[in-house]
Amino acid sequence: VIWYQGESDAGDAERYRKLQKELIDGWRAAWRDEALPFCLTALSSYYRHNPEHPLPDDFWKSFDLNADWKTEGWKVVGYAAFRQMQSDFLDCPHTGVACTFDVGEHSDIHPKDKRTVGERLAHEALRVAYGDAAARPGPRVKAAVRDGAAVVVSFRDTGAGLTARGGAFGERLWALKDAAGRWFWAEAELRPDATVRVASPEVAAPTAVQYAYTSFHPAPNFCRADDGLPVFGFRVDVKEAKSK
Repeated sequence: VIWYQGESDAGDAERYRKLQKELIDGWRAAWRDEALPFCLTALSSYYRHNPEHPLPDDFWKSFDLNADWKTEGWKVVGYAAFRQMQSDFLDCPHTGVACTFDVGEHSDIHPKDKRTVGERLAHEALRVAYGDAAARPGPRVKAAVRDGAAVVVSFRDTGAGLTARGGAFGERLWALKDAAGRWFWAEAELRPDATVRVASPEVAAPTAVQYAYTSFHPAPNFCRADDGLPVFGFRVDVKEAKSK
């Protein structure tokens, strides 16, 4: 099954999580095949649908990570929360998830780059339906641990390593939350062991970290080095380092 969803109910990611699971289980029951391969497409990067009057290409630079959720806050991060929920389905047996948020368009809900979407769905089909050992799930966050005033983020399914296309992370991709619950944009450094160190002079005691956790970003460039699959965007709480 290839599932390229509609998502008029994207404002309620947890309800959608339940419905998506019920759909997968229901179709597997209907086909009497508990291992029926199911590959879903995570939402592309997007902000609003008005292709005849598109937003300026730099509009995303004004995003306020601390905007009220009921108003502007939903527009800023709502689709990011939905995408992170979808990435969790990689933990379900015989289920694939194609990450596509690096090929979206801010003013058109129908992204024009269908080839990349198709290739990534084909990758997931090779993995979950045809048993291709060379096809690995897309890289995802594993853990975030405090390192003084910084955070060290580790990842799963890194393959031969991770890279930032172009040599450095793009603008406004990483952010940290302080002890008072406010988010601040942060700088990030990709280290040789495939971890990322994230820090901000405005956050002395980070409690959470996020990567590409906005509804739209023009160039999320963090990916697996050997096949170019993007790292799924995320927002996670920071854990304290274990005592030695």
